[in-house]
Amino acid sequence: MTTATTAMAAPASEPPEVTTSPDQASSTAGWEPPPTSMPASERARVWWLRAQELERARRFRESANAYRRSYEATPTLAALYNMALAHDYARQPLDAIASYRRYVEEVEVDALDRTQVLDRISELEGEVARIVVAPPDDFDAGVVTIDGDEVALAQDGNLVLPGPHDIVLRDAQDRTSRQRVVVVAGTRVVVRFDDAFKDEAAKTLPPKPRVDPVAVEVSPRERQRMRALRRGMWVTVGLTAASGSALLGVGLATIRAKSDFEASLCDGPCPEGVTYDADAASRFYRLRTASNVLVGITAASALTLTVLAILGADRREQERGGEGMDRAAKRASGVRLRPTLGGLQLDF
Repeated sequence: MTTATTAMAAPASEPPEVTTSPDQASSTAGWEPPPTSMPASERARVWWLRAQELERARRFRESANAYRRSYEATPTLAALYNMALAHDYARQPLDAIASYRRYVEEVEVDALDRTQVLDRISELEGEVARIVVAPPDDFDAGVVTIDGDEVALAQDGNLVLPGPHDIVLRDAQDRTSRQRVVVVAGTRVVVRFDDAFKDEAAKTLPPKPRVDPVAVEVSPRERQRMRALRRGMWVTVGLTAASGSALLGVGLATIRAKSDFEASLCDGPCPEGVTYDADAASRFYRLRTASNVLVGITAASALTLTVLAILGADRREQERGGEGMDRAAKRASGVRLRPTLGGLQLDF
């Protein structure tokens, strides 16, 4: 591979600045694909300029394809890295991961660049899911497809986008078994075909989708989010209970202070030398202000607790695998907060 220098930059929301000289920029006007008779280095240059032009127009998918054509004409690290970066900007995590991996496999990449790219690969893998297909023990030869694309029976599985996917297993006798699963980001799902091709004549209905719940693995980032949600819920529960108890005590004190204050008032004009109890009035107004503040704190805590409970319920369903997504929506919609004698209670 030809070595080329490229400035490593962490993927961001905006593309890197691309500068070309006026004569280079003008060469892309009225652009046409270079003929195959053109020398490889010239074809690579034409495709490179086209990729930069598309990148400035924020047409990142087309830009990635142009960088790929430039790389195919003359392999360079710059074209390979920019192709991966264009896929990244185009929100194509699967293609970006594949291109980044090809880049870090090159021996010319220095250690710092390799570390930065590996970190980005790890981040992107948290946005996708992994499906591992487990065929029957007697499955010697055959084809496995995910959404119509043939895949390998790799131990670490195949990366897919979150959502529904159709997995088809076809053996050497051309018998097929199909399953449909729904996966969420950051999970690893094992789809088992233990009963595939058994008693085919007795089967009258298509096989039901089956995902082994034990095989669903949650990424460390998801576990950290769950722990943070649990801590937030417990802190909010404590704050809500404390503010509710304080509100009850202050409310009762406010009622007593109001009675004392009203008892000190005169019916009509006060006799000479007689005034209402200023201390009782001051105590009543202070307690009333404190009651209003506690009402606001309790209401805000209860609202925060409700939101955290909904998020926690959804995360728990995601841990159980893609088939629980519909149940998560139903359960989250049924979360409610109601007062009890001991404070507040969450109902799921």
